[in-house]
Amino acid sequence: MFGTNGVRGARLAKALLIALFAAVVSGCGGDPNPKPVPVPQPLPSPSPQSTAPEVRLARQLAVNPVTRTTEITPVSYPVNEPAALFQTDLNLTRMLYANVIPDRYSATLSRLASRTQINGLNAQVVNDLACSPVPFGGGIAGADAVYLDGKLLDLMADIANGLAMKASGRLSASLSQIVDTAAAQQLSFANFCVPSAPLAFPDAMLTPAELDRSVEIFTQLAGGILFHEFGHVWARHTLLQLRDSIINPQGGFFAYTSATEDNADVISGVLSAKANHESTYPKMMIDLMTFAYFYRRSPGAVFFDQALTWQAQLQQMEPKHSSSAQRKMLIDLGFSGWARK
Repeated sequence: MFGTNGVRGARLAKALLIALFAAVVSGCGGDPNPKPVPVPQPLPSPSPQSTAPEVRLARQLAVNPVTRTTEITPVSYPVNEPAALFQTDLNLTRMLYANVIPDRYSATLSRLASRTQINGLNAQVVNDLACSPVPFGGGIAGADAVYLDGKLLDLMADIANGLAMKASGRLSASLSQIVDTAAAQQLSFANFCVPSAPLAFPDAMLTPAELDRSVEIFTQLAGGILFHEFGHVWARHTLLQLRDSIINPQGGFFAYTSATEDNADVISGVLSAKANHESTYPKMMIDLMTFAYFYRRSPGAVFFDQALTWQAQLQQMEPKHSSSAQRKMLIDLGFSGWARK
C-alpha cells in the first residue's frame, strides 16, 4: 500500500514539473501579443485652493517683495472705502503723534523689513502705549500705519542683554529671574512713559560677542510684534472691519471674534520663519506681553512665572484676542505653513 502511493506521488510530481515548465516557456515567448503591465500614475498635485490656510498664506508671503494682498481691495462705491481708510489712519495718527519717538529702533525695523522683503513698511515706535489713548498690547495697526509699544521694546532689549549673558555662561539667572529683574527697572513708575536703554543689564556689561547675540535675540523678539501688526495691514483687516461695521452697525462678526488677531498671529509665524528666526522668540514675545499687561496693573506684585501658569496661559483677556496658549499655537502654525509651502 505504501509502495503504491509512493509511485503515484512521484508520477504526480513529475506531471506538475512538466506543466510548470510549459507555463514558464509560454510566458517568456509563447504569447505574440503580451498584455502591457500597467504603470502606476502619480496622484495630481493639490491646487493652491485646496491647501490649508496657513500654507496659502506662506505661499503668498514668500513672493518678493511682500506687498499687500490682492484678494481684497477697497472700492469707491457704494461706500468710499479709500477715504474711510485714510480717515482711520488719520485718527490713529492724531491719537499717537505726540507719543512717537522718531527713529526709535529704526535699525531693527529696517533689518526685519529687509529679512522678509516687506515693501514700503510704515512703522513707528511710541514711547509707551500705556501713556496713550491706546493703552493695550504691543502695538496697533491701521489701514497702512503701524505703531509699536516702545516700552515693551525697551523691556525686551533689557531681557535680550540678560539672555545673551546667560548664553555665554557669565550669568546664571533663569529666564524668569532675568525678566523680573528687567521689569523692575523698565516698568517702574520712575520710567513710566520714558524711553529707556537697558537698565538691569546695560550694554556696557556685555562683551562684543554678547552684544551681537543680544541684538539678534532682540530682533527676533521685536519681529514677533512687528510681523503681527504688519499682518493686519497686509491682510487689510481694517477694511474687513469697516465693511463688517457697515453691514452690521450694532456689532458684526469682527466685533466679537478673534479672527483677525488669530490671522495676524499666523502671519507673524510665517514671516518669522521667512526671516529664518527661531520660533522660541515670537512665542516668548506673547508671554512677555501677557506679563507686562498684568505687571503694569500691579507693579512689583506680579512675576513672570505667574504669566506661565495654565490659568494665565488659558485666560482670554478680551474677545478680540485668543488666550496666550492659543496665540503661541497659531504662531507655530505659521512656521508649519512656511515649512509646507
